[in-house]
Amino acid sequence: MTDTTDSSQSEMAQSFEYVDKCISALNTVKTDNDMFAALFMVTKLTKSSECDAATRRRIFDAIGFKFISRLLKSEKLPEGCNKNVFRSMALILLSCFATDEELSVHPHMLSQISAIGEILLTDLSDSEDVETDKQLICDCYECLTAISRHWQGRIAMIEKHTLTQLCQVYLNDCFGVADAMKLISRLVDHVDEIPIMWQLNKEICFPFVGKLAANFKQEKGLIKFQVCNTLSGVIASLQAMKDKIETEPWSSDIRQGLLDILQSRIGNEQREPTLQLLSVMIRCLGVEWINDKDVKHFILSVNLTCIEVRMILEDLSLEQIAEKQSTLTACYSILEDVITYLIGEPPICEDENQFLQVYSVIKEAMSAVIYYLKQVSTTAEQKQIESYSRLTQASIRVLCSWLAVETNALKTDVCDVLPFILHQSDESCRKLSGFPGNDDEIRPIVDDVDLFRFVVPILCHLTAENESRHIIIEQNAHQLLGLYFLYQWKLFLKNQSVNATLAQESEGVLICICGIFMNFAVLEPQLVATDSVFDEMLKFILANFSNLAGNTDLMVLTCNALVLGLMFLRIQQQQTLQQSGLDSVNAFFTAAISFLKNIHHFTDKGIELVDTFTTYWFEIGVSGLYYIAVQELCQMMESQKFNRLVDIVYQSNWPRQIITMLSKAKDQAISVEKDQLSLYESILSTCLPLCSDLQKSNDQISTIANSFEMMKLSAALR
Repeated sequence: MTDTTDSSQSEMAQSFEYVDKCISALNTVKTDNDMFAALFMVTKLTKSSECDAATRRRIFDAIGFKFISRLLKSEKLPEGCNKNVFRSMALILLSCFATDEELSVHPHMLSQISAIGEILLTDLSDSEDVETDKQLICDCYECLTAISRHWQGRIAMIEKHTLTQLCQVYLNDCFGVADAMKLISRLVDHVDEIPIMWQLNKEICFPFVGKLAANFKQEKGLIKFQVCNTLSGVIASLQAMKDKIETEPWSSDIRQGLLDILQSRIGNEQREPTLQLLSVMIRCLGVEWINDKDVKHFILSVNLTCIEVRMILEDLSLEQIAEKQSTLTACYSILEDVITYLIGEPPICEDENQFLQVYSVIKEAMSAVIYYLKQVSTTAEQKQIESYSRLTQASIRVLCSWLAVETNALKTDVCDVLPFILHQSDESCRKLSGFPGNDDEIRPIVDDVDLFRFVVPILCHLTAENESRHIIIEQNAHQLLGLYFLYQWKLFLKNQSVNATLAQESEGVLICICGIFMNFAVLEPQLVATDSVFDEMLKFILANFSNLAGNTDLMVLTCNALVLGLMFLRIQQQQTLQQSGLDSVNAFFTAAISFLKNIHHFTDKGIELVDTFTTYWFEIGVSGLYYIAVQELCQMMESQKFNRLVDIVYQSNWPRQIITMLSKAKDQAISVEKDQLSLYESILSTCLPLCSDLQKSNDQISTIANSFEMMKLSAALR
C-alpha cells in the first residue's frame, strides 16, 4: 500500500514539474522559433489528463490569443512541413481553451470562429496528409461544439455565418457531416436567442432545406428518421420566413416523405419524430398543406394523431406519460390547428360521414385528455403534480381549444375537471409579472404559457350552464376574471402602439370576459349586486368608457363595455352606486347615449348606419349589443332609479333626432326596419310620459306612430 502511494506521489510531482517546465519555457521565449519549440511541449500537455482548469489558465496567460491567431492564419511555413501544421497546433490549443467555460466565450476565442469555420470546408481530395487534415477538422468541431454550449458562442456563430459553413458541409458532403448536423440542430434549437438566424444566412437556407427534404423523401431506412429529426428543428426555426416557404417546391417532398411513413407500420421510436415534423409543418404552412386536394391525407393524419394521444394517456402511468411529453405536445399542436381549421370556410370535409369520422376521433382524444387531467388532479403527492405541470398546461390548452368550438361535448366530464383547470389557471396567473397583486418583476412561467388566456373562451358558455357556473363561482373564478381583465387591459394599453398583434389578442380576451360577466348579470344578479369584483369592474367601465367610445377601431370592445356597464348599473345597490360617485355615473350615461345616438343617421336611402359603424355592425354580437343597450336604458328610465337619466336622454336631443328621422321617412315613404322601429318606439314611449317638452309634440308623434303602426307609442300617447 505504501509503495503504491509513494509511486502516485512521485508521478504527481513529475507531472507538476513538467507543467512548470512548459510554462517556464513559454514565459522565456524571445523568438518565434523558441515559441514553436515550447508549443510542441504544450500541445503534448494539453492532450494529457493532467491539464486541469488551473493548468489551462496558466497556459493561456503565457501564450495569449494573439500568437494563436497568427498560427491560424499564417501561410509561411518551414520547408518540408505539412501546410496545416501551424493551424493544427493552433486548434489543439483552442480546443483545450474551449473546454474552460470562461475562455470558451472570451472575445478573442469568438473572434477565431470565422477562421475555424473555413477549415470545415477543406477539400480532402488533394490533401497531402488525409489523416492529419481529418484530425484538424475534428479539432475544429470539438472547438465549435464547446463554444456552442453557451449563448454568447451560439450568437457569435450565427453572426459570423458559421451556420452557412455548416450547411455547406452538408451540401458538399464534406468530412464531418454528422458533427455539422449536430451543431446545426443545436443552433436551430436556440432560435429564440436570435430569431433572424436564417435571414443572416439566407443564401444557404433553402438549398440546405431542399437537400434535406429530398433525402427525407428518398431514404427508406433509419436515416430517414434521423433526417426527420433535423428537419423538425430546422423548419421550426424558419417561422420568421414562413411566408416564403409556401412557394418552395421542397415542401411537397416533405409531405410525400411523411405520408410514406404514416401509411407504413412504424414503432414508437419512429412515430415521435414523424409527429414532430408533421406538427411543425402544419403550424408553419397550415392544415391545408397536408390535405393537398386529397382529404384522405388529412383524415389519416388526424386519425394517427388521435390514436397516439389515446395510447399514451390511456395506457401508460403518469411517470411514463411524462417521458412522452414531446410526442404529446406535438400531437396537441396538430389537434389545435385541426380544430381551428374544421370550423373554417370552406369546410375541409364536404362529405358529412368524413366530418363525423374526424369529429369522433377528436372527441375520443379529448376524452383521453380529460382522463389524464383527472388522474393528475387526484394525485396525492403535490410534488408529482408539479413535475407534470408543463404537460398539464398543454393538456388544458388543447382541451380548451376543443371546448371553445364544441360547447356541448363531454359536459359531465368537463365539470369533473373544471375545478382543477381553474386552480391551474390561478397558479399560472400568480406567476405573471404585472398581474394585480404580483410585483412587476418577470417571473418564470411554465413553458411561457399564460394558461388562463386559453381557458377564458370556454367560460363564455360554461357560465351559461347552471352546473358549471356554480362550480366557477365556488372556485372564486369570477374574482380571478376581474383581476385578469385588469391585467389584460394593461397589456392592451402597453401594446397598442408597439405590437398590434398582441394588442388584438388582449382585446379579444377583454371582449370574452365582458361576455362572461354579462352571463353573471343575467343569471346571477344577486351575486353581481353583492360581490366586490363586479363593483370594481363597474368603476373601471365608468372611468374608461368615454375613451373607448372615442376610438372607432375598438367598436366591438366599446359595445361590450357599454352593455356590461348598463347591466351592472341596473343591478347594483343604490349604496354601492353612491360610493362609485353619481357624477361618474351621469358622465357614463352621457357618453353612452352620445355613442348610441350617433350610430344611425338619415340619408336619401332612409335611416342607415353611420359609415364608421358599418364595418363592425355585422361582427359577432355587435348589432345585438346595440339593441340590448337601448333596452337596458329604457328599463332604467322606467324604474326611475337614476333621477337624472331622463334629463340626460332629453338633453342629448336623441328623442328629437328619432322623431325627425321618422318624420323624414314618413314624408318620403321610406320603410324602416321592424327591429329598428320597435327600438325607437321603446325609447319614445319611455321618454314621452317623463318629458313634458316632448308631450307638447303629441300630434306630430301620434301621426308618426299611426303611420308606422307603433302600437306601444300610440298607447303611451293616449
